[in-house]
Amino acid sequence: MALLDFTRFGVTAQDVRDGKYSYIIGFDLGDGEISAAYWNLKEDGFVRPEDLKFDINESHKILSALFTEKNGTVHIGTLGVMSSLANTQGNLYINFKVTPKRLHDGELYEGDSISKKQLMQLMLRTSLENIYKNNPNKFSGEGLLVVGCPSGPEWLENGADSMYAEIIRESLEGLDMSLKVIIMPESRASLIKVYKEQGELVGKHIQDGVVVMDHGSSTFDITLINFLTNQQTDDSVPLGANKIERTMLKTLLEQNNKTRFDLSDFRSQLLLIRTAKEAFFTNPVSKPRIFMEWTDGDCAISRISEDFMTGITHHSPQSYTSEKHSVAKGSWAELHRNFTEKNVNTLCEAMGVAPAEFKGVILLTGGASKMQFIKSTVCELFPKAHVVIDAEPSYCVSRGLAWAAYTDLKALELIATVKERIAAAIRADFPTLKAIMANKLAPVVYEYALAQLSDWVDNGDNITLSDFVKNVESSFLNSLTPEGRERIQHIQKIIRESITEYLNNNDDTGVRSMIVTTVNEVFSTTFPGKIQAQNITSFKIRDDEWINVVSEVSSNQIKFQGSLLDAINLENVLMGVIKIILGLCILMAAFVLKIIMLGMVDMEYVEEQLDKMFFENQMLSKNKRQKAMKKFKENKEENISKISEAIRNAQMPAEAQNNVSSQIVQTLSPAIDKAVDVVSIYF
Repeated sequence: MALLDFTRFGVTAQDVRDGKYSYIIGFDLGDGEISAAYWNLKEDGFVRPEDLKFDINESHKILSALFTEKNGTVHIGTLGVMSSLANTQGNLYINFKVTPKRLHDGELYEGDSISKKQLMQLMLRTSLENIYKNNPNKFSGEGLLVVGCPSGPEWLENGADSMYAEIIRESLEGLDMSLKVIIMPESRASLIKVYKEQGELVGKHIQDGVVVMDHGSSTFDITLINFLTNQQTDDSVPLGANKIERTMLKTLLEQNNKTRFDLSDFRSQLLLIRTAKEAFFTNPVSKPRIFMEWTDGDCAISRISEDFMTGITHHSPQSYTSEKHSVAKGSWAELHRNFTEKNVNTLCEAMGVAPAEFKGVILLTGGASKMQFIKSTVCELFPKAHVVIDAEPSYCVSRGLAWAAYTDLKALELIATVKERIAAAIRADFPTLKAIMANKLAPVVYEYALAQLSDWVDNGDNITLSDFVKNVESSFLNSLTPEGRERIQHIQKIIRESITEYLNNNDDTGVRSMIVTTVNEVFSTTFPGKIQAQNITSFKIRDDEWINVVSEVSSNQIKFQGSLLDAINLENVLMGVIKIILGLCILMAAFVLKIIMLGMVDMEYVEEQLDKMFFENQMLSKNKRQKAMKKFKENKEENISKISEAIRNAQMPAEAQNNVSSQIVQTLSPAIDKAVDVVSIYF
C-alpha cells in the first residue's frame, strides 16, 4: 500500500518499539471542510479511528473558514456558527489552502494584508485547541499529527512535503499537545480507510489494480496502484469543487445583471453557495435555494435545478494549469473525464489489460464524488471495474490518515523485525560461508607455507625457529611489499568468489531460500492464515533482485572484505599449522611418543612445547629442515585439510558476521520493504 517513509519526519522503528507515541490524530485540513480522527496507540484492541469533536455540540466536521472579530477573537465551526456572526464586525476567510511553496513565499489573501500561511496556521492551531478542549483525556504523552495533502508534485516532490510539515510545526508552538508532524497523500489515506472499513467490497479485487479518485475542494487527485509490481503513481490537478462554486456564483450574478462588487459580502456568499451545491448533490430533487443580498439592500432568491447544475458542470468553460500539467480547457465534467481516462489508461497499459477489460477497484471519495455524473463517467469508461463510492466521503481522509498512520507504524516495526530475523538467520548460517572460504583459502596458505619452508631449507642456516616463524607471519599479508599486496588482493578475490558461491546456492539449503523462508515465517505468525486466504502471494525474491544482491555484496567496493580477512586471521592459522608440522617433524622422539600415547594431538601441550622450543632460539640443521619440508609435501592433502579445518574453527568476531549480514539485508531492503508494503493491509 505504498508505505510512507516515516523516518523522513523523524519517526523511527525504535521509537515505535519503545512506545514513544501514545496516539495518532488524522487531520484532514481541506480547502472546504476539516475533520479529524483519533487512534489510541496505548489501548490494546483499538480497532478503528474515532471521529474527534470540534465543539460542545459534538460537531465532527467544520468549515475551512475563519472569522476574526475586530477585537481579535477567532471563530471556527459549522455553517450555523458562521451564519450567527453575520452582524458581527470582522472578516471571514475561506479558500486559503495553497501549495507549500506559495504558503512559504508569503502569498497574501486576496484583498487583504494577511498571508495565506498565517490563515492556515491560525486555522490549524484553533482547530487543535478546540479538539484538545472538547475531547478530554485523549492526548497525554506524545502524539503523531498526520496531516493530509493533495497527491500532486507541488505537495510531495522536491521537499514540498517537508516544507509543509515545517509550516504546520510552526503553528503548534505553545499548544498543550506534544505532536510530531507527518504529511501523507490524502488519496492513499482514503484507499486504506475504505479497504479497512469495506474490505469485503474491495479486498478480492485489489490484485487487479486500484484507482483512488479523491475529489477535494481545491484539487482532484488520482492514485494508481499496480499490485503486480507494487508500484504507486500519484497525480493531481487543481480541478477542485471550488471551481464549480465560483462558476455558480458567476452565473447567478450574470442572471441578475450584477457583479461581485454588488454583493454585500462576497466571501459569505461563496460559503452559502458551497452549502447549496452540496445540498443539491446530496438530494437533487430538493432544489436548494440561494439567498443573495446586494449592497443596495435588495436581495434575490434562486433555486438550484438540475438543468442549472448541468449547465455549470457540463457547459461552462473551465481551465487549469500546474507545474506538471500545461493549460487544459473545457467544461468541469470534460476536464474530469479526460484526466481520469488518461491516468487509468496508463495503469491499464502497465498491467497489460485493455481499459474496457480493467477489473480492478476504482474508489470515488471526497465531497464532490457525490455528483452522479462522476460515477456514470467512470462506469462508461471502465465497464468491468468495481466502482466503490465511499459512504462517508467527508470523513474518508481524516479516518484514512489515522488508519494509514497506524498501518505504517506497524509496518515500520515489522520491517525492522523482518530485517533482524534475516540478519540473525544469516549469522547462524555463517559456518556455511566459512566452510566455502576455508576450502578455497587452504591451498593458498599451504602453497605459501611450502614456499617459505623451501626458502628456509636453502637459506636457513643462521635463522632460528623463532625468527623463521616471525618472518613467515609478518610477510604473509604485508601490504608494504609487492608480494604481500598481491597476496592480499588474491585472497580478497577468493573471499569475493566464496561469497558469490555462497549466495548463488539456489537450492533449498541456500541463503536465498533461507531468507525467503524466514520472511514468510514472520508474515505467517504476524498475520495467521491471511496471506493465502486473501490471495496475496508469499514473499519471493525475483532473480533480478537476487542478482543485484550477489553483485553488491561480492563487489570490490564492499568494505567488509577487509574485516572478513582480518576476522579469519590467516596469519594465526598459518602459524598454528606450521608449528604443529615442525613439532611433529623435529621434536624429540619421546615427545612424539607421548602424543601417540595420548591418541590425539593435545594442542595445549604441543603449543606449550613448541613455544618453549622457539623461545630457546634453536637453529635447525639443513637435514632437519629438509625433513620438515619433505614431510609437509608428502602430507599435502592432510595439511590442506588441517588448514581448512583451522579456518572453519577460527572464531569470527561478531563485527565480521554483522558486516556480511547487514550488507545483504541492506541490498535486499527494497524487496523487503515492498513485501511488507503488500501485506501491511492486514494490520
